[in-house]
Amino acid sequence: MSKGPVWKKNIILRGTLEVLTGLHIGGMAESLKIGGVDSPVIRAPVFIEKTGEYKYLPVISGSSLKGKMRALLDLAEGHINWEESNNKGETETRCFRDGKNSECMICKVFGHPALDKVPENQSALYSTRLIVRDAVPTEETIEWWDELEEVIDGGEIKPENSVNRITSRANPRFIERVPAGSRFKVKFIIRIYDNDDEKEIEKFVMKAIEMLNDDYLGGHGTRGYGKVRIEITERAERTAEYYEKKAETLLKNLKE
Repeated sequence: MSKGPVWKKNIILRGTLEVLTGLHIGGMAESLKIGGVDSPVIRAPVFIEKTGEYKYLPVISGSSLKGKMRALLDLAEGHINWEESNNKGETETRCFRDGKNSECMICKVFGHPALDKVPENQSALYSTRLIVRDAVPTEETIEWWDELEEVIDGGEIKPENSVNRITSRANPRFIERVPAGSRFKVKFIIRIYDNDDEKEIEKFVMKAIEMLNDDYLGGHGTRGYGKVRIEITERAERTAEYYEKKAETLLKNLKE
């Protein structure tokens, strides 16, 4: 039985995501009603330290953030299916067929597409390296939202119109956005295995972050929404030794 890669350490990257133009990542639509929002933002329970309570506020889901980062790398690396009619335009799904392209960095870091079957002897090699946590608003941002009359539970309403080119009839709609100036706490975890080129993997993740800074996040980006700036401010490495010492400390405290 061949030995697969062995986990070596985690690289923890923390920072902030600042919303530079109104951000819309869609959530569950409200029932139709007069004065209702046509397209609300996604919300989730966020813990408020000052009150010790949870409040439903806008968040940036890890899946949205990681998905956009991967999509940009797919474009940059030509990792898009242009041939198969059922999946044309989607992420490439042939990286592992017949052992070809087994060094695909996108699949190594972000995970292999679900549509593809990884050869048994390569499954451990392509364990997803990158974990992206949900980004929650900073305490300062939450307090700022509470001070703004036009912002309700972290969202502002932007009215828009689409116009019929023939009849000139206007079709108004109301889009909810996270206002510019809002800041969210981001966290990326990179799992490193013994045979990994960790510098290349970390650089690859940072490349995706920088590409996102020059693109957009969420919906309606080509119309000005979703300009963000991610800044990494903390970096830490955590090995097995770190977790062992942490466990010993926790057990000691429990016994006391």
